[in-house]
Amino acid sequence: MQNVTQIPDQSELNQPPMANRDHHKQPASAQGQGGDTEAKDLCSFQVNPSNINEEDFDFNGTSRKEYENEFWKRVCSEIIDDFMWLGSDLIARDKETLGKIGITHVINCAADYSEDYMKSDGVTYKSYHLKDHVAEDISCVFYDAIEFIQNVKRQKGKVYVHCVQGISRSATIIIAYKIFTEKCTYEEAYEYMKSRRGCVNPNLKFILQLR
Repeated sequence: MQNVTQIPDQSELNQPPMANRDHHKQPASAQGQGGDTEAKDLCSFQVNPSNINEEDFDFNGTSRKEYENEFWKRVCSEIIDDFMWLGSDLIARDKETLGKIGITHVINCAADYSEDYMKSDGVTYKSYHLKDHVAEDISCVFYDAIEFIQNVKRQKGKVYVHCVQGISRSATIIIAYKIFTEKCTYEEAYEYMKSRRGCVNPNLKFILQLR
């Protein structure tokens, strides 16, 4: 179970986001409470994909991959308690959610796509024009990003790391940070990340660079 802050479907973005800061606790719908009727209501993207069977996807005409992408882009995952969060461009635009968390710094790993949305509000940005492609040399920003994160920690700030979906580029940066600061293996860092955000999946080239 991941510790998450989840925002509602885009049609509900004018309403307050669903926030849950309890360790490894998700909203009731994400936990699969409420029975089969709720589990089959996939249109709101509030049910954790791990709690949905293949028959439900067939019934709704949505592939598991499509649903997972829609679900996770609405989730802000707390990776390091009270310090580091990981998510998507959709969350990066949500000033209310990031403001409630107290984000002071942002690493934008998809600057070709995402703007520095909260820069005018005093949030400090480190932006990289990275592509989620096997030709991309993401390792060239590892040490710069690690130094940025360490400075945030020294300042007792809170950092949000994102790309477009919060799956590959941004996850790779955090894995690099954990490998460097904790002297762990790629496999150890990856398993930890998966326990905090179930969709984490660096592309194969990024994995080779992390090793």
